[in-house]
Amino acid sequence: MVSPMNKFGNFVTNEYLQLFLMIPVFLGALYVAIRITGAGMDIRSLLRSRPRLIMCMVLTVAGAACLGYMFLSHLELQVKNAPVNRVLVWISGSYVAFFIYFLLLLLVSDLFCFLLRNSGHNDILSSLFMVFSVGIAIFLTICGVVHARNVRAVHYDLSPEGRLSAPLRLVEVSDLHMGSVIGTAHVQRVVDAVNASHPDLVVFLGDQFNRTSAVDVVEAEEIFKVLSQIKAPLGAYAVLGNHDPDLNTDIYQQYLSESGITALDNGVLEIIPGSAGQQAEIRTLVSASSDGSQSYVNPETPAAGALLLAGRTKLPGDEERVPLAELLDRAGIRAGSGGSDGDASDESSSAPLPGPSSSDLTQPDYYLLVLDHDPNGITEATACDADLVLAGHTHRGQFFPTSLLTQFSYEKGYFYGMAQTVNQLTGHITTSIVSSGAGYFQTPIRIGTDSEIVVVDLRKP
Repeated sequence: MVSPMNKFGNFVTNEYLQLFLMIPVFLGALYVAIRITGAGMDIRSLLRSRPRLIMCMVLTVAGAACLGYMFLSHLELQVKNAPVNRVLVWISGSYVAFFIYFLLLLLVSDLFCFLLRNSGHNDILSSLFMVFSVGIAIFLTICGVVHARNVRAVHYDLSPEGRLSAPLRLVEVSDLHMGSVIGTAHVQRVVDAVNASHPDLVVFLGDQFNRTSAVDVVEAEEIFKVLSQIKAPLGAYAVLGNHDPDLNTDIYQQYLSESGITALDNGVLEIIPGSAGQQAEIRTLVSASSDGSQSYVNPETPAAGALLLAGRTKLPGDEERVPLAELLDRAGIRAGSGGSDGDASDESSSAPLPGPSSSDLTQPDYYLLVLDHDPNGITEATACDADLVLAGHTHRGQFFPTSLLTQFSYEKGYFYGMAQTVNQLTGHITTSIVSSGAGYFQTPIRIGTDSEIVVVDLRKP
């Protein structure tokens, strides 16, 4: 059995590797400083020029400090004062983007100069390339900051194959990361986009907060008030992501109570859509209390035509995460062939695949939707015969070129967009949709990706 996150993904997310990367990061900051301050002269001339040498040292320290703070804050070793931390994260995050693009452009220009046998960095051509690289890097960073603030709606049309009593429109919001770089203004843009889609149901797929300690939420009450403006007749529900505080913490309970959102972590909800003027029915099958324990409310066979919401928590392998088969069993739901959390079994694989057709086997008369922060949970949901899995977490890499690294870290179908997997034992097809997220983490830019909400229409074909 192979994990959907491949060995490369586990390697690049290792905390020790990220700390080790501080060494080449510092060397990169030094190289950038030397190229900016030493334009038009060689190293010896730079060392003899005291003003330029001092400027080079200042730029090196400032650049290394920005890059270092970004790494440390990623490990939650940031300044505890929220307003100060917000300023530092904005500065360091913006510099990280500038640094990456400037360094890449410098490498290209230096290679070009070398091919022209002008690698001494003491001619006009080299200086022009350096100025051009600075300008383009600044331009890309500004464009990324502006683009990240635009929230678009991505639409998917799916057929529940007659297993829903009435059509439904779902809106998914993932990875809002409200905190250091996401404030009230961006949350308002997200809420406006959600309401403009006229949803029946809204789901938040984790990482609503930027930090597990939530120390960087500067405008908590204002943000929660904005979230309370969401209009959805069937309600708004949320599961926890790896960056969220625990369910029983004061800040998360305040978030739930003031925003009008209901937690569905390790919980199962039954919604019977209303049709022909009838009012919808909502029933809790399994609920998670604030202390993490679970209660059961009439765990009988789900009603025909119902939408079943199964809420997961955090990442696969987390000790608080109840196996999906067990969770569904507690709710009285048939769990397909089962499967283990976080492991890809031989029973499910990317479609299209040979095997029994789902139309040849008995299908349930309800529609099972699994809400999961991490797309690595798709495999387990497939083994449990879920109809639809909504996930986030990847951000689609957020900006180029980190988007390439993120894509290499996930198997096909687990990185972004819609995919289908087949349970080889039952022939059941599970559709999954992975969003790039409505917010952004640490670096306040998006290039090559979008801040998005996902609109899913479940209707008859």
